Amino acid sequence: MRFERLLMNLFVFLCLVALPGAAGLAETSTEYKVKAAFLYNFTKFVKWPSGSFASASEPLTICTLGEPPVNGILAEVLSGKTVDDRPLRARQIQMEGDTRGCQVLFITETGISRASSLLSALRPSGMLIVSEGANSRTRLRGLVMITFLLDSNRVRFLIDNRTAEKSGLIISSRLLSLALGVDE
Repeated sequence: MRFERLLMNLFVFLCLVALPGAAGLAETSTEYKVKAAFLYNFTKFVKWPSGSFASASEPLTICTLGEPPVNGILAEVLSGKTVDDRPLRARQIQMEGDTRGCQVLFITETGISRASSLLSALRPSGMLIVSEGANSRTRLRGLVMITFLLDSNRVRFLIDNRTAEKSGLIISSRLLSLALGVDE
């Protein structure tokens, strides 16, 4: 139990403090470095339903919808990393229906308008959907499971566990305990 608590404290430290300038988040690239670290760490605390991967060796893919800079930063953060013996990769969504093979979909603020029609048509199951900004919680209610917010110049997140469970995802209680808020 103490080891798990220490591990979680280290997780929070790395995501919120360890990256250069994370306390001030003055630059967009620094903000996205923190968000990319969170996205990587989220994959460690989510259990996907069977059928989420085409094969045992398929990579765990984090897709992004919206304007860069997040995709290049995310690819850099994920480089050489694995989760549950699966390599991680980043992919930018270019057009509707391009979400096949995505286990995580990160929607930036610039992708929110495209996301509502894409996700409503898809009704994705087994895909962790993460967005940013309070606007996305309103516009994508019932579709987004984790929402990034800036709170006192720190990247924080809210979790809609109901939506995750409806999609067949199980979010670890350890991750739920780190959220700024959880909808059960």
